[in-house]
Amino acid sequence: MKKILYLANNADKLKNKIYAQCAGFEANNMKCDDTLFNYSLTIKDLIAMFKLRYFINKYDFVYVRMQSLFLLFYPWLFCCQKTKVILEIPTPISVMIHEIRIGRKPYVLQIMYRLWLKIFLKLVLRHVYKIIEYSDEKNNTILYYKQKIIQINNGVDFPEKYGVDEVYLRLKQLNINTSANELNLIMVANLQEAHGLERAIYGLYNYYKNNEVTKKITLTVIAGECQILNKNRELTKKLNIMNRVIFITDVIDIKELTKYYQKAHIGLGAMGSYLKNIKYGSAIKVREYILLGLPVVLDYHDYDVYDLDFVLQIKSSDTPLDINEIINFYDKLIRKYQFELSFYIYRFAINNLLWSKKFKPLIDILDK
Repeated sequence: MKKILYLANNADKLKNKIYAQCAGFEANNMKCDDTLFNYSLTIKDLIAMFKLRYFINKYDFVYVRMQSLFLLFYPWLFCCQKTKVILEIPTPISVMIHEIRIGRKPYVLQIMYRLWLKIFLKLVLRHVYKIIEYSDEKNNTILYYKQKIIQINNGVDFPEKYGVDEVYLRLKQLNINTSANELNLIMVANLQEAHGLERAIYGLYNYYKNNEVTKKITLTVIAGECQILNKNRELTKKLNIMNRVIFITDVIDIKELTKYYQKAHIGLGAMGSYLKNIKYGSAIKVREYILLGLPVVLDYHDYDVYDLDFVLQIKSSDTPLDINEIINFYDKLIRKYQFELSFYIYRFAINNLLWSKKFKPLIDILDK
């Protein structure tokens, strides 16, 4: 059995993905260990980094998620002759540069960061065995090494982690059966402007304002406290729809999250992608919605699900969400699949969206 070491920053919002990816490697008969470092760079972290050089050659491969801290791994990783390095670039460099350009940092800092990024990439990429990307790359520095690039899509963890089983799906089916006059939307996110939450809020406002209510529509937002959440919370007060939008900001575990999914009918993905100049993607949260049996609304081309009937792709703009369009989309699915809808969506996730499936193209190359 080949062995791989996963190196990344110890950020809470990334841990679930990292552990899920490790499980994906394990499911493909590859032993995966992870080493996570803190941004704070404690003495313990520095010692651990120094020790890397003494045991890194025990592994066949090192999988590194590209983050600022990666620069500190450089001397240890590329002095190794035996161990091959796989570099994951989670966001295309072209998108990163666009975000730097539209950011609020002083212009001089923008120039310095872009220059550092260019130099760093030129130093690193020639030593990397394979590059993992999740979206189309337009940056010439990366494309120079296009023969090393493997483009895959994001995946999702195994259903056991979420407690998704026959019982969950039957209860979800019962929920559909007993809530014909309701439609519960859910958005779970580390909120950013590009999620376009205000589109859903304005959409709800217009729906109730026009007095053409055919279903009771509610929106549950599960996100940590942040400036964007506060802004949208204030917007619901301004529009007087506080009773239509529920904000959950407490830290909840996976089992508690699954209970919210069980009561939901539709998952909302990103609806303001134009703000980041993103037209294509494969968001993990969308895959989570699908694994939990939810139809999805998003505003970009998702490589895995763009042509599926349980995914509604809306225009990427700042216009309010058309709630009647959402209702018609969902009712059409119910007429087609009746109370097997959640099972149908879940089965698609199992067959196509697990990390064990997504890593298969990479594993096939590593096994050669």
